[in-house]
Amino acid sequence: MCGITGMLGREDIELVRDMTHLLEHRGPDNHGYFNDKDISLGHRRLSIIDLSERGKQPLFNENRDICVICNGEIYNFLKLRKDLEDKGHKFYSNSDSEVLVHLYEEYGEGFISKLNGMFAFCLWDNKNKKGLVVRDRLGIKPLYYYFKNGILIFSSEIKSLLLDESINKELDLQALSYFLSLRFIPGPRTIIKDIKKLQPGHYIKYENKYIEIKKYWDFSFGEEKDNINKLSKELYELLEDSVEKRLVSDVPVGIFLSGGIDSSTIVQIASKLKGESISTFSVGFGNEKDLENAKFVANKFNTEHTEIIIEPNSIELLPKIVWSFDEPMADPAAIPTYVLSEQAKKKATVCLVGEGADEIFGGYEQYKIMKLGKVVSKFPSVFRKTAPFFARKMPKSLMNKFFKYSESLGEKGIERFGKFLKNLNDDTISYLNLVTLFDKDDLNEFGNEEISKYYSELEDEFRFYFNSNSSLLNRTLNCEIRTEMVDTLLIKVDKMTMAHAVEARVPFLDYRIVEFMSKVKSNLKLNGLKDKYLLRKTMINKLPKQIVNAKKERFFVPIDDWIHKDLRELTNQVLNNSVLLKKGLVKKEYFEKIMSGRDKSKLYYARQMWNILNFELWYRIFIDNKKINKSNLRLSYLL
Repeated sequence: MCGITGMLGREDIELVRDMTHLLEHRGPDNHGYFNDKDISLGHRRLSIIDLSERGKQPLFNENRDICVICNGEIYNFLKLRKDLEDKGHKFYSNSDSEVLVHLYEEYGEGFISKLNGMFAFCLWDNKNKKGLVVRDRLGIKPLYYYFKNGILIFSSEIKSLLLDESINKELDLQALSYFLSLRFIPGPRTIIKDIKKLQPGHYIKYENKYIEIKKYWDFSFGEEKDNINKLSKELYELLEDSVEKRLVSDVPVGIFLSGGIDSSTIVQIASKLKGESISTFSVGFGNEKDLENAKFVANKFNTEHTEIIIEPNSIELLPKIVWSFDEPMADPAAIPTYVLSEQAKKKATVCLVGEGADEIFGGYEQYKIMKLGKVVSKFPSVFRKTAPFFARKMPKSLMNKFFKYSESLGEKGIERFGKFLKNLNDDTISYLNLVTLFDKDDLNEFGNEEISKYYSELEDEFRFYFNSNSSLLNRTLNCEIRTEMVDTLLIKVDKMTMAHAVEARVPFLDYRIVEFMSKVKSNLKLNGLKDKYLLRKTMINKLPKQIVNAKKERFFVPIDDWIHKDLRELTNQVLNNSVLLKKGLVKKEYFEKIMSGRDKSKLYYARQMWNILNFELWYRIFIDNKKINKSNLRLSYLL
């Protein structure tokens, strides 16, 4: 895991050095540069495989006319290397990244499809003056770029791009509108109008001052496989091979263990493969129940287990987290992930994580709600038209089964659930009613026309993912894999772990597992209301039953308590001195509504305020003219 920066079509090694230095947290072990006419490349190294100086990047072919800088890991590099050596290629190092230059020599651009890994890299062909900037299939590693007037500038993080004064810091108001609704910004947009994300499974070809964005991988859903015994055997073999590849390292490896079936599966396989104790790490908020399953699994497989408790003052880390994210991101689980990574670094430089399992196996509660909604949609239309009334009359215990945390969400949560029931014949609208923090009505009431008008375009973009002949579950999974998983969960894991120079590896997102699960019948993912059905059947004799049969529990972060208690004064300052308000992008009346109504719909408004707070902090750090650096990233200084 590392950080990469560079520019093609322009030579400015001093700027690239500054850009690269800003990524030191991603690679504190070493740095390297390549500079030639119209090209400058920079690399920060986190040493994982081949710790010697020979593994230092950039790496070159034998003639030194092809070079590469890479962030990530090529998991099948040993096999690729052997094949290349059989063809006569000579290697200088034992680094996994060196296979890239030799693969390009042998196969040209088609070599990308031979890779199994998580990566973002730039390969430069100096002889033909051609560059390839590549992102892995599922988007595990981030990559941002700017292109104008024949110049391509790229980086692992936006903050280093912003050092280039030629890049305009103008806000993308459509991206801002999407962020307010979703708490993340779907690619290829970013919050900065001229900076884009390279999408997963794509690469940029740079040649003769022009760029061409090409797709090298994709997947599609089908309903082909339904033999559960055969599928369970195949799935376990894939999981075992995936974990085995991700255990290869010249530095200590650990596992983030929540105690759910996903991370427990990784622990079971890793313990079996290593035949020795492995380090595991869990995080909680001081509630013994948060950690009991993780402790149970750790004891079962005799791991070296560490428990980390999130203290109330951890909220003070928020500015550092915003700094690490680069653009507005309002997933409150970033705080425990940040603290967990900081503590894990003391024992392990590589950690395996369970991200992606819910999206490929069918684990989240919204999948169940969407399925139940299809049943309810068969009811007479008069029921759907009067749905908000019925939602208000529904017993709280029953309501909470349908819509989690409904009691904390209060009146606004019940109102939102009513909208979900009312729009059951439109899968896209139903889905957005479940997952958005600001829906169309909220946004119309909150923002000026420049903000609110984009909600219809958000609906259109998400409708694209739901327009297929697949089952409702598969269409929902397709949407989440390509949006929230990439632009929230994977970004969160990458940025929070790399803030402490920890490499997070994601076994469930081996592309072979994603392709395999995309062809499995829906009822083997969500069977009735039993989530992750195939994974549970696969692990039934390999994990304790209390883990296999445990209900899916999202990691719940108490943002309502933070907003209403620890951050109450600070959020008041934000709402009264808002950048959004000063720029005329939002209406003061909605802020007043939040202030007066937040005790009636505690969690609903807390989630909205958390979104606003994260944007306001981001703006103060990256756009305001204050002299911001890591030493003064404090809430009191920023607000």
